[in-house]
Amino acid sequence: MKKKINIQEEIDKTLASADAFERFEGSPFLATRIQAKMENSENMSQGIGSYIFTLKLIPLAIGVIFAVNILTIYFNYNTSSSESRDTELLSFAEEYDISTTAADYVNPNNE
Repeated sequence: MKKKINIQEEIDKTLASADAFERFEGSPFLATRIQAKMENSENMSQGIGSYIFTLKLIPLAIGVIFAVNILTIYFNYNTSSSESRDTELLSFAEEYDISTTAADYVNPNNE
């Protein structure tokens, strides 16, 4: 019972302290300063840098990157023939002393 009385007293103290607050009066120039900063930020966003990241140019940039990737893959596979790949693989195998082939992995008992 005593705890209920203590809790009620604490609640009454808290509510009484909330009633004692007065309304805060800000600086009369606060709204003017905030408005000036907002106008300044709007003017800053009007530069040419803002057009780079607009939603209109993002799909274009993604399309250009995709096209460059496709062209790179196309020219990379068309310029190297299977003979040059084989010679590159053989020189790589000789350089690192690799003597196994894919057939050795498929049929390990055939020596």
